[in-house]
Amino acid sequence: LLSVFLPGLVFRDAYGLNVHLFQLSFYQCLIMAFPLVLAGTALTACVAFYIFPFGWSFNLAMTFGAILSATDPVAVNALLNEVGAPPRLKTHIAGESLLNDGSSIVFYTIFSLRFLDELGIKGLGEDVNWGEGFALFFREALGGVLVGLVFAIGLVTLLHQLDRRLNAEENVVQVAATVTVAYLTYYTADSVLEMSGVIAVVFCGLGTKALGADKINDKSIMDGFWMLLEHLLNTVLFALGGVVWGFVISNEDERLGLFGAQEWGYLILLYVLLTVIRFGLFFASYPILSRMGLGTNLRETTFISYGGLRGAVGIALAISLDNEVFSVTKDETYRTFTTQLFGFVGGIAFMTLLINGTLAGPLLRKLGLVSSSVVRLRVLERYRQRTRERLEDDFVHLLTLPHFSKVNFSVVKHHVPLLEDLTLNRFYSAIARNKARISPSEYNPPSVEYILPYLEAEPGTTPTPESSEDDTTMSSFHPEISAFSDEIDKRKALNMSSTGFSTNSVMVLTELRMIFIEILRFAYEKQIAKGELDTREGILSYTLLQSLDIAADEASKGRSLKDWEFGSLFKDSFNRRVNRFMNWLFVLRNGLRTEDINLLSKDHFALRINVHRAVAFIQAHRFVQERFKAEFLGAQFSDAAEVVLQESEAEVLQAEKDLASYNKKNVEQIMSHLLCQLLLNKAARIVEVLLHTGLLVEREASAQIEKIEHSVLHLQHCSIAQHPGELDPSTGENSVELLEEQN
Repeated sequence: LLSVFLPGLVFRDAYGLNVHLFQLSFYQCLIMAFPLVLAGTALTACVAFYIFPFGWSFNLAMTFGAILSATDPVAVNALLNEVGAPPRLKTHIAGESLLNDGSSIVFYTIFSLRFLDELGIKGLGEDVNWGEGFALFFREALGGVLVGLVFAIGLVTLLHQLDRRLNAEENVVQVAATVTVAYLTYYTADSVLEMSGVIAVVFCGLGTKALGADKINDKSIMDGFWMLLEHLLNTVLFALGGVVWGFVISNEDERLGLFGAQEWGYLILLYVLLTVIRFGLFFASYPILSRMGLGTNLRETTFISYGGLRGAVGIALAISLDNEVFSVTKDETYRTFTTQLFGFVGGIAFMTLLINGTLAGPLLRKLGLVSSSVVRLRVLERYRQRTRERLEDDFVHLLTLPHFSKVNFSVVKHHVPLLEDLTLNRFYSAIARNKARISPSEYNPPSVEYILPYLEAEPGTTPTPESSEDDTTMSSFHPEISAFSDEIDKRKALNMSSTGFSTNSVMVLTELRMIFIEILRFAYEKQIAKGELDTREGILSYTLLQSLDIAADEASKGRSLKDWEFGSLFKDSFNRRVNRFMNWLFVLRNGLRTEDINLLSKDHFALRINVHRAVAFIQAHRFVQERFKAEFLGAQFSDAAEVVLQESEAEVLQAEKDLASYNKKNVEQIMSHLLCQLLLNKAARIVEVLLHTGLLVEREASAQIEKIEHSVLHLQHCSIAQHPGELDPSTGENSVELLEEQN
């Protein structure tokens, strides 16, 4: 049972972590997941041993405590993502849950062996003493870490070889590889090496995210599959646990009378005591946790203490123990014990999900941990206004088409909420924008005869089509209406006032910097999707994406944008090792995929990476600057937006300065190859469009894509200084022929 459900669930959660923040908070999570879990296990065992009247042995009570120490953050994490909780809080909850799943299973293994030994069945269980228990714990924990990292390196290497981004089959194979390695990691660690399978899968997922996230050809397929798998595994496990728990609490079948009124009373008492224990442990360790790693505060500690939901892991462990006891003994005493144990575990999972999960949202807001601040709500309102403008432009454009010349605007107002308050001023502005975008020879005026009667001018104005001009530049960054409509409704309900709002405040700057960084991330991902940023070129894409994680962490502390500086990841031993690993992957791929192409020299390879990094960086920043200007300049955020744009421009100038410092001739050669790469990728996109529109069949498109892929591969490994037919800039003669004559 554990082998079926846990590898998929744990790998998904580990891969979803922010690696940079997890590194910073690692020791915090370690304290929460090991010393606190052991203390929680012991205290819960004391409740079961000294308060429960069922006669459980101390080993069974410790097993019970270990099972209930495993937390499940799925419901809470979904809520945190939905309401926009601080990244630090999400990292602490997810990191603690992943590591304490591993530690609780290790403790479960130790104490369940001692409990099963009490059955007196030869070959079942083991009388593990305390010294052996600690040795077993460290062997399973540290061994699991090592096994996970080894499998992570293997998986990243495999993903690197499956590099044909335009080949749909290889994209599917990449997904299959992650699933296979996740389960293989668990089986190898748990069954073959007798180490912690959960800890192994955790570090396999973390290692894959850190080194292989940019090797994924199609992130939508990968994310979609793992999201589906996680949902299915959780659903099936909870359904299975619910069915078995239903039999227990309904006193059906052979478990008749095992869960009556007394047990329900003790279940409620257990829930209260578990909550007290968790709050006590976290607040007792607060002086330590608040002074290390990412730090924390009392509000976040309160929510982490409250957010300890029990779920998948605990249910799986309890069912596994109950099934094992039922399969090896007819002793009704021990069968009753494990059935009662499962009844309490299932009850706690149900109560924490029902009570803690339901009240987590209101508690987050009460503690002030959500990002629905005045700044964020105003940003969302700005997005809404820009979306409305885009919709108004689309509406005007549609009115230029003959079959929309007599549209009934009352129907539009009824079914399109964003146009229900359309004014004559905004309508004329949309007409002006539409006219400005189209050449006079191609312009068709919209049909307004059936629209104008519905529209009124804004108070104190008399707009005309000729006097209306677009006072803002439209941005192409338009989020979906549904993404923030709920937040806007909340803003209206709260009736927040803008009085006293300062656009120069640190809070506004921080919010705008975070937005700028997220659009930068989108820009890099767009470059990767289009093939403009090659993820196989050593540490290039890793550097750019890692710099954004560091920049986001710094920006959250109120510091300025310095992602070009953060992108120089060759300052410490860790990143030098990462760089060597990435370069080794490049060489490995050359050896496996190209036999007749000379490898680039180390110096030229490093220069090419630096040039491509600078070009990608400058292009991404220019892309974001244009959209940022359109979004925030001329609005209430103008001053803060100007500061962010100045910081971005300073970074771009530094990148341009570094680029200018390289050898001009070598840079020109690299840029020429980059131009070829962009043209080849554009050719591939044209083929894709032809395929999707039905102008090419699958076989024809695959043949053309294969040729383009071969050209791209040859281009990436080209080390020729002078190409056939190349002219000498100074003489205009064929430089290759001149060189041959001189030789």
